[in-house]
Amino acid sequence: MGVHWDGINSFPLRWAAMQAGLGIVRKNNFFYTASGSWVGLMGYVTDVEGELIHDASSLRPCSEKCNLCQRACKSHALSAPYTMNPMRCVSFWTTFGKGVVPDFLDEGMFGEWICGCDDCQDACPHKRRHDWDAGEPFSDLEEIAPMMAPEHLVEQPDEFIETHIIPKTDNHLQPGDAHVLREGAARAIRNASRARNGMS
Repeated sequence: MGVHWDGINSFPLRWAAMQAGLGIVRKNNFFYTASGSWVGLMGYVTDVEGELIHDASSLRPCSEKCNLCQRACKSHALSAPYTMNPMRCVSFWTTFGKGVVPDFLDEGMFGEWICGCDDCQDACPHKRRHDWDAGEPFSDLEEIAPMMAPEHLVEQPDEFIETHIIPKTDNHLQPGDAHVLREGAARAIRNASRARNGMS
C-alpha cells in the first residue's frame, strides 16, 4: 500500500501506521489492529510540517513458532515470516494479473477464489470476524448475490459484470475485466469439482 503522486513517490502506509501505534504487521504481511486485519489505510499529502511520535502498539506479536499463514498459502507466496513474493500470490493473479495462471503455478493452488484470496488471513489466529451487519448496506449486493455464484457468474454478460460487480472490487479490477471474473468462476468450478472428487 502506498500513496502515489506524480507516478514517482510512494509512502509505506503500513510502516507509518505501525510507527503511530495504530497496529502491527503480522507474519502474513497484513496490517492488524485490535479489530483484526479488516483495515483500510489512507494517506494524505500535506505541506504542513509534522512530528513523528512513535507510540508502540500494545498488540501481542505473532508467536515465533506460528507458521499457520505460510502453511495455508497454497501457492507458497509466503516463503518466510514477513516475506511475500507477489508473483506467487493468488490474490495478485486473480486481480491485477488479469486471471492468468502463470506456468510456475497450478490452477489447483487458486482453490475457489475468484477475485483475491484470503487463505493466509483466514488461517491467522489473530483474525477477527467481520460484523457484516455493521455500517451501511452495500448497494444492491443482496439483489445480485445469486448471480455472483460461480455457476451463474460464468454466464453473465460483460455489461452486467462491469456495471454491478467490478465496481465492488475496490479497484482490484477495471472496466474491461469481465473476462477475468468469468475465467475465475470457471476455474473455481473446476477446483470445487476436483475437491469433491478427492483430487488435488
